[in-house]
Amino acid sequence: MSADTQGVALTIDSMQVKFRENFAGTLSTLWDTTLGTGATATASSGTLTFASGTTASNTATVVSKQLFTIPVKLAFSLSLSQRIANQTFYVELVSVDPTTLLADDKNVAAWRFDGTTATNAIYEVTNGGLTRLSSSAVTITTTATSSLFEIEPFVDETWFHQNALDVTTSRTGSWRRQSQSPDPTLFYRVRLRWVNGATPPASSTNAVFTFVSVSDNTEITAEITGGRGGTSAGQAVPVVLTGAAASSTAIGTVTVSGMTVAEDAATTASPVITGGVVRAASAPPTTFAAGDAVRHTMTTSGALVAKPFSVPEGDFTFTTGSTPVTSTGNQSVQAAAGAG
Repeated sequence: MSADTQGVALTIDSMQVKFRENFAGTLSTLWDTTLGTGATATASSGTLTFASGTTASNTATVVSKQLFTIPVKLAFSLSLSQRIANQTFYVELVSVDPTTLLADDKNVAAWRFDGTTATNAIYEVTNGGLTRLSSSAVTITTTATSSLFEIEPFVDETWFHQNALDVTTSRTGSWRRQSQSPDPTLFYRVRLRWVNGATPPASSTNAVFTFVSVSDNTEITAEITGGRGGTSAGQAVPVVLTGAAASSTAIGTVTVSGMTVAEDAATTASPVITGGVVRAASAPPTTFAAGDAVRHTMTTSGALVAKPFSVPEGDFTFTTGSTPVTSTGNQSVQAAAGAG
């Protein structure tokens, strides 16, 4: 935050570090690699291909030279050429030793990819060198093709997000950890890491990235002055509910005015009627109130109910067939409805 010499303008800048790697140049410009035996890492034509190799117990790392601080958002696109046993791939924000500035693994927020299912992943956090707190496997889009993954550590919590790449839809999933969220006072690096098991994997797997980006922000609390308990429409904050279903989104009490209340309004989800409608029904409406707009009611076979609450054919029963009316005198021809 800074002001000009006249004190007229106040500039606020919350972005501390802007980092984006599209792998268009030499990998060593922004990354340090430690590959061990059999692993390879090659950047070419906008893609990083990081191969695990098949050496048992080998660990290979690609680590950012740039340091970052919390709060921060790490985003990356990733695909894995296969998911097989005896190897694990990590994408991590890992703390560094204050003296050596080398990764010390004491504070971590990570996505972990292991097992044989392309639609599973695990997220992990740790603070102060404790044993990593790992989630159970969560469902993601897939690692068979490029997908988007994000890690967002804050002072009080860490978020993990996942979605398909280059789409406008909302995220596939979001997960949160408050427990063991990484220390916000330290520096961090981005680390890509292959770990092969004691039993060597059957074949080498490629982790393919098209970008890695990091937004290192400073949180600034902003207050919406019109939202401090006032009810004036002139100070209201407009809200658009994107993709929300009316049945699952609570927006408070809604008062309807200037409309006609429909029949059954007390028991249906539609409190108003805006036009004429004919409906088929096997039973009459359950409730009426003064001022209701009443619909025509028909039988399920399409016969209009002409007398309130009755079907004419069911209201009277006439003697027919084997008992015709033959008397010239007075004779009852009506029986109870449905009695014969």
